[in-house]
Amino acid sequence: MKKRKIERIAPNILENPEKKPYQAVPEVVSIDGQEHLLVDIFEKVEKKYKFILRGAYNAHDWGLWDPGEGEWSRRSIEDPLYNAPTYDIYNMLSGPGLPKQASWKNTGISDSGKNMIIRFYKGMQPNYRRYIREDWWEALKGIEREVKAERELKQSQSRKKSLEERNADVPEIPEDFEDWADQEIFDRKEYIYYKRKGRFADCRCSRCGADYRIITRRGVDIAGMIERVDPVPVSGAETECLKCGAKATYKARGRMKDKHEEHRKAYLIQVFRGCGTIIRYFDVRKEWYIDSTSGIVANEIGRMYMDCFKKTKVDWHLYDEWNRQSGWYDHNVGGMGNIAFQKGSLYDRNTSEWTDRVKYSGLIDYMELDGYSQKVTYFLETARKYEVEKLIKIGMVNLTRALVEGQYWNFSMGKYKRVENTLKIRRCRLRMIAEYDNMDLLRALQVEEENTHSIREGQARGKGEWTDEQIMKAWAMRLEGKERILLKYMTITQLINRVEHYIGREIRADNPEKADVSAQNTVTLYRDYLIMREQHDMDMTRSTSIYPKNLQEAHRKAVNTANAAKNEERLKELEEKYPDVKRNFRKFKALYGYKDGEYFIRPAKNIREILEEGQILHHCVGATDTYIERHNNKVSIIMFLRRVKEPNEPYITVEFNGTEVRQWYGRNDRKPDEEEMQKWIDTWVSAVTQKQETAAVEAHTGALMAAV
Repeated sequence: MKKRKIERIAPNILENPEKKPYQAVPEVVSIDGQEHLLVDIFEKVEKKYKFILRGAYNAHDWGLWDPGEGEWSRRSIEDPLYNAPTYDIYNMLSGPGLPKQASWKNTGISDSGKNMIIRFYKGMQPNYRRYIREDWWEALKGIEREVKAERELKQSQSRKKSLEERNADVPEIPEDFEDWADQEIFDRKEYIYYKRKGRFADCRCSRCGADYRIITRRGVDIAGMIERVDPVPVSGAETECLKCGAKATYKARGRMKDKHEEHRKAYLIQVFRGCGTIIRYFDVRKEWYIDSTSGIVANEIGRMYMDCFKKTKVDWHLYDEWNRQSGWYDHNVGGMGNIAFQKGSLYDRNTSEWTDRVKYSGLIDYMELDGYSQKVTYFLETARKYEVEKLIKIGMVNLTRALVEGQYWNFSMGKYKRVENTLKIRRCRLRMIAEYDNMDLLRALQVEEENTHSIREGQARGKGEWTDEQIMKAWAMRLEGKERILLKYMTITQLINRVEHYIGREIRADNPEKADVSAQNTVTLYRDYLIMREQHDMDMTRSTSIYPKNLQEAHRKAVNTANAAKNEERLKELEEKYPDVKRNFRKFKALYGYKDGEYFIRPAKNIREILEEGQILHHCVGATDTYIERHNNKVSIIMFLRRVKEPNEPYITVEFNGTEVRQWYGRNDRKPDEEEMQKWIDTWVSAVTQKQETAAVEAHTGALMAAV
C-alpha cells in the first residue's frame, strides 16, 4: 500500500452532513493504476467537524491512518474508533454505550457513499454469492475479511511448502536404530511362552520363534531314567531358549492375547542441511507375539529444528480427523490433546556426526549423571541460553535439572565465561554450591551476593561478608530473593538474631537441607509485616516498628490496619448471612477437637478468625464465601491446626467433613513438614472416628436401657 501517497491526498469535503457526532465520507481513487477505497471519518468538535481517521482499502491490503499522530496500523476499523456492536433486549444493535464514543449508529453517511463502499466490496469478489447485509460497515468488515483470508491462504501455502521442503531434507533413520532400541531401551527382553501338559511343558521362544518341549518330571520307565529334566516353568522366572540361547522370561500362555507390547520414548539427533540440528522424537514399542517373533516398531512423533532457521521450528506427526489421515504439520493439536516432548533415551551411536554446539553442550554427561532418560529437546534449548556444560562439569546436576525443567529461572540470561556470573553468586561460594548442589542454597547465595554487592557499593547497611554459619542459617530459613526487604532494614546478623529471638532458640543449621520450619515461617511472617507497613505508609523510622517485640501480634495489627475498613464491611455481611459459624463452635470443638503434647486442632470460633487465617497464611479459605458457607451448613468444617507453644499463631488450615480430610495447607498453599504432619492428621482423624463410634454405641445402649 502506497502510504505516503495516500497521506498526501486531501480529506474529502463534507456536503450536507447529517446531524450526528461522526461523519463518514468515502472516495474511490486510483493510485499507481490500482483502485483504492478511502473512508474518511470526521468527529464533531464545537460545532465543527475534525478529520480524525482514514481507512484505506484495496484488493490485497488495508490500513488505518491517524492524521493527528501520523501513524498507520492494520487494526480493524472497529478497534480504534468503533467497538464491536453489542446486543441487548432493548436495542438489538447498539454501540458500546460509552458517552462521546463513536458507533455505527451515530455516524452519518450519504446514500451515495454507502453504495460506493458496497460496490467496491462486491467488485473485489465478482463471483461472491454469499448473502451480506446491505450496510456500509458490513462491507468494510467484509473487505478486511477477504484480505485476511487471502493473506492466510498465502501464508498457509508458504508454510506447507516449507514443511514439504523440510521433510524432503530429513536424513534417513540409521539402520541400527531398532537394534539400538532393542538393546538399550528394552535390554533384549524376550519371553518363553509355555503351557504345561502333565510332566511336559510346550514352549515357544519370542526371539527365534522355535517350538520345543521340555520335561519337568522323570518318567517311570527305563527311558525316563536318562531323560533331561528341566525346572518347572514359573511365570516371571528367568530362563534361556534351548534353541537360540537367548535370555528370556517365562510367561504362561493361559488367557494371554495374541500380542502384548511395551512403549518407550527415544530421541535421535542428526545434522540437518549441513549446519543445523534436527532432534527427532520417537515412540518406540516392542511387540511380542505368541505365534511369531518379536519386533521393534519406531513411530516418529515430533521433530525440532535448531540452528537451521531464524527461530526454532517444531513439527508434529498428527492424525487429521477431517481428512481421516495422518501426516506432518507445523503446529500442535492444542488444548487437552496437546503433544509434548517427554523423557526418553538418546541414540548415541552417531555422536561423532553431531554439530559442535550439540557435541559440546554437555548432553551426554548430563544424561550419564542424571539418568539416561531425559527431555533432550528441553536440555538443548536450555544449553542455548545458559552455560549448563560448566554446571555439569562441576557436578551441579540438580541446578541443571531445575533449569531444564523450568523450575527456576533466576539466572543471568546472557552467556558468561564465569559460572559465578551465570549463577549470580560470589566466586568463593562455587565450592560450597558444587558440594551441596541444592536449589535452596543457591537462592540464599544469590541473596548474599546481592546484599554484599549493595554493601560494597554503599547502598545498604552493614559491614563485612556473610560467614559460613550465616549462609547455613540463611539456607535453613529458606532465604530467597523475595525476602530482600528484610535486608533493606537490617543486616544478616540482625535478621538471624531477630528470628532466633522470635522462635526462642537457635536456628538449626546442622542439616540445612531440611528446612527449619519455624524459622522459615517466621521469616515469611516478618517479610509480610514489613511489606504491609511499607505499602500502607506506616511509620518505618522507629526501631520498634522494624523490630517488634511480639512479631505475631504486630503482624496481626498490621493486617487489621491494612484491611480494617474492607474487612469490617465484609465481616458484617458474612455474620448476618452465616450466623451458625459462631453458634456451632462448642459443638464442633467437642466432636472434632484434639490435642497432644506438640500440636492441637480446633474449629474456627467465628468468621473473623477464618478471614484472618486466610490473610495471614495467604490462602483461599477466607477469600471467598465458599468455605464459610460450607462450614455454616455443616458440609465441611474449617479446622485450625496449631502448635501448643504458639496457640495464637496460624500454622495449618484443614477442611474436614466429619469423617475425612478434604484438604490441608499451610502458608502460601504449601504443606510444611508434609510427611510428619500427614501422620499427625491421620492420627487425629482416627481419634475422631473412634470417638464417634464410642458415642454411637453409648447412644444405642442408652436407647435400649430406656426401652427396658
